[in-house]
Amino acid sequence: MEITPSQKKTIAFTLLGATAGYAYHYFVGCNSGGCAIAGNPVLSSVWGAAMGFFSFQSFFNSSSKNKKMNVQEFVEKGAKIVDVRSPEEFSMGHIAGSVNIPLQELVSRFSEVENMKSPIIFCCASGNRSGQATHYGQGRNLDCMNGGGWSSLNRLI
Repeated sequence: MEITPSQKKTIAFTLLGATAGYAYHYFVGCNSGGCAIAGNPVLSSVWGAAMGFFSFQSFFNSSSKNKKMNVQEFVEKGAKIVDVRSPEEFSMGHIAGSVNIPLQELVSRFSEVENMKSPIIFCCASGNRSGQATHYGQGRNLDCMNGGGWSSLNRLI
């Protein structure tokens, strides 16, 4: 099995994040015992690895031209838009027809997403939370993509 260039970049960013997390613990840390992550080198490294992974997925995984093409393909297939921002953020503005399922509720409400019986475009404020939702959905064989920030996605559709 050959590792693709994209997978190599993902691994590199994950390792870079883990290293940064450990460095944060080592140089900044928390000796008081009140810091659950920064006070533990393992948790700090795991947190850093997760942030490195999600940062790569959100910011470096696709170009804007490919994103526009993918969005259009998903829309042509009848995609539904799921906004994973908080209800308060959603109430201040959203894409017409989108459904609000906050990221922290996605796992418990995932059957709602599956019951939409169509491809899903996740969006949020910047693309970070929707990247996490996309990763979760793809891990469960959901036909989905990260649409990024809702306002820029709204201009693409």
